[in-house]
Amino acid sequence: MPKFKKLMIALLSLVLVLSLVVLPGCGGEKQQPGSQAGSGQGKVPSQGSGTATTEERTPLNELDGSGLVIGAYVTNLSNPFFAELNEGLQAMARQLGATVKVGASASGVDQADLVRNMENWIQQGVDAIITAPVDPEGSNVVINKAVEKGIPVITVADDAPNSKRSVYIAADQYKGGQLQAEWIGRVLGGQGKIAIIEGEPANESNEKRKRGFNDVIKNYPNIQVVQTLAGYWDRSKGLKNAEDIMTAHPDIDAIVCMNDEMALGAVQAAKQAGKLGKIKIIGFNGADNALQSIAKGELDGTVLTVPYIYGQLSLEWAVRMAKGEKPPANAQIDAGCIFVDKLFVSKILNANK
Repeated sequence: MPKFKKLMIALLSLVLVLSLVVLPGCGGEKQQPGSQAGSGQGKVPSQGSGTATTEERTPLNELDGSGLVIGAYVTNLSNPFFAELNEGLQAMARQLGATVKVGASASGVDQADLVRNMENWIQQGVDAIITAPVDPEGSNVVINKAVEKGIPVITVADDAPNSKRSVYIAADQYKGGQLQAEWIGRVLGGQGKIAIIEGEPANESNEKRKRGFNDVIKNYPNIQVVQTLAGYWDRSKGLKNAEDIMTAHPDIDAIVCMNDEMALGAVQAAKQAGKLGKIKIIGFNGADNALQSIAKGELDGTVLTVPYIYGQLSLEWAVRMAKGEKPPANAQIDAGCIFVDKLFVSKILNANK
């Protein structure tokens, strides 16, 4: 893993620790703080029904996954976000001694492939399943089937809130959308025309990010959202959408993308149109290539979520659930998020020269 990304992971881990110690209640929609993969903490604070309690957990350095087989569907390994998530998952599997069976579509998003892999793992009797249900409602039946067979299911990155899943692990997507809007409002000085390139409409993560963004941007009455297009998390679609936006609105001031791949496509479109640097372009996820683009002064910013931590936490909680530990009271683990731009990235790089 690049040194720069390791620094970002360390920084976000510090943010998570601070949120437990000095920043209770920070953020938009309440989530359960993660147990800090690699920290070895013996207790995980749990919040339910507005009351904080503390449940005993096996310290991470004593957690043993030997003999356990975990099925993990990571959507698409050609997507940098899920490739990094898989790296974190595999690293934690090695640390805990668990065996992982990984499933992923050959390209894009393939709900049928997700269901097919999960059905196979149910038949094989794996000890737990990790999945990123891009189609939440379409995943409910197979998730519930696994749980009814005694196989705990951990959702990661995307959730199926109406299913019987045991734990959901992700950054606070709503808060991430708020962070995007706060940055746009500040940088544009409270006025301008912006467009949104969303991921997959009705997808849980997509909708939470948009809702967080819209709930904050409405506080800037002189910022107008002139167009919203769906890029389905894909770079080439993000490029095409950005071209269409710049054609329809030549005076556009910013393009807000709900993931980094679409944002990098928008960067490419701005380059080709000779507008790079004239239009603010931001993403969401904090993938390596997005951080590198920010460092080069191309992409303007992103919400850093560190999918590596997603992978670590999902595998950790799969082992915990397989060994009979109870899920947190509200079933959500917050993997943390912060907004990073060129100034932030430059400070990190300069501090570690």
